[in-house]
Amino acid sequence: MPLADLPPEMRHRAEIARAEALKPPEVTYSLDLDIGEVADGHHLIVRSIALKGNSLLFEHAFVPEVPDPEKLELTIARIANVVGENNVGSPQLVDSHRPDSFRMQRFSVPSTPSPTLETKSETKIAFRAYRPPVLAKIKLRGARPIRADFLGRSGDVIHASGPWRTSGDWWEDDPWQQDAWDLELAFPYETPPAQGLYRICFDSRQKKWFVQGAYD
Repeated sequence: MPLADLPPEMRHRAEIARAEALKPPEVTYSLDLDIGEVADGHHLIVRSIALKGNSLLFEHAFVPEVPDPEKLELTIARIANVVGENNVGSPQLVDSHRPDSFRMQRFSVPSTPSPTLETKSETKIAFRAYRPPVLAKIKLRGARPIRADFLGRSGDVIHASGPWRTSGDWWEDDPWQQDAWDLELAFPYETPPAQGLYRICFDSRQKKWFVQGAYD
């Protein structure tokens, strides 16, 4: 008989019995090191250490906990009811040059943790994307930006690199074309004066400028 068809008290006992049956066997881990002589005649003494518990506990002692599958499905369903089914999941990159092009795939917890990749320590620059991009007002001299106003801030262009023109999907109903610039901006009217490096773009179809993000 399925557990769901049992009376509550019997179902609770059956669940406890099943959990006990599936409980991993206890094991003992021990560490034995010899006493060794170190410098200047001093001795290092390490005593034997024994740890007792089930193997499953020790294997996953340093692995992040994952949510219960049933509770996770319920939580995702509740979120989907609020924001829409197509707005819940894990983002997956699309094979396209369109900026920020991605699609949502069903969210699932991996059965095993992702391996940790060892990377060399080195200075890197990060990009903080603004989603959605921030509308901006750009002043030009000739064809080059010399001033940028956005989010209530006014910045003078110190250095400008670009433009880099990209376009695509001209055969679709929603083609795109934009010119991107990297601008180093100074904000002399702020206290204290600030500087920053930003990516801006001119959307040729909308005839508008946008700030796509900032470099950290």
